[in-house]
Amino acid sequence: MAFLVPPSNPRLDGYDISSWRLVNHLPFDGNFEDKFQSMSLHLSFTDFELPIDVGVRGLRDTLAILLESVVSANDGANHIGDLDINAMFRNDGLVMAPKCTHKSKSTEQLNAEKRFVSIDSWAEFLDLPETTGIFRANGNWQARLAAASAGVQLGKKLAILPPKPCLQCLNAIDTSQIDLIIA
Repeated sequence: MAFLVPPSNPRLDGYDISSWRLVNHLPFDGNFEDKFQSMSLHLSFTDFELPIDVGVRGLRDTLAILLESVVSANDGANHIGDLDINAMFRNDGLVMAPKCTHKSKSTEQLNAEKRFVSIDSWAEFLDLPETTGIFRANGNWQARLAAASAGVQLGKKLAILPPKPCLQCLNAIDTSQIDLIIA
C-alpha cells in the first residue's frame, strides 16, 4: 500500500514581470464562466519513498510506504507550479459556501457595495488585485482545485462558491476578509 505525500515545499511559479502577459483586472460583470478551459493537473512521483513499519517481520516486500508525489498544474503548455492539495485541509483561511438553493436566478443583481475583479488568467491570479478577485472557473473542477490549492500556498484567504453559484450566493458572502473567491 502506498500513501501519497506532497513534497515539503512545492513551488508555484511567480508572476514574471518580464513577460508580456496582459493583466487586466477588469470589474466582475456578474457572469460565472469558465476562463480556464486549457487547465490540466498531472500526477508524478519523485524518487523518494519511505517504508512504514507495520510490525510484520520476515517479508521481502514492504507492505506500506510513503511515496512522495507531485501534482503539477498546467495552463495549456505553461507550467503554473506544483500544488500541495493537503494544505487546503489544514487551513483556516478557506471558507466553503453552502450549496446554492436559490430558485430565481434571472432577476438577481450584484450588491452595488461589493466591488469584485474578474480573475480570468493565471497571470491575473499571480498578480492579485487590491480588491477581492473572482477566479472564474465555473464547472471546471481542475482549475478550481488548482486555484484553491495555489491560493492557500500563497497565504490568501479564500471563499469557494458551490459548483452552480448565483449572484445571491455571492452577495451572501462576507468579503471583508476574503482575498479571492473561486467560482
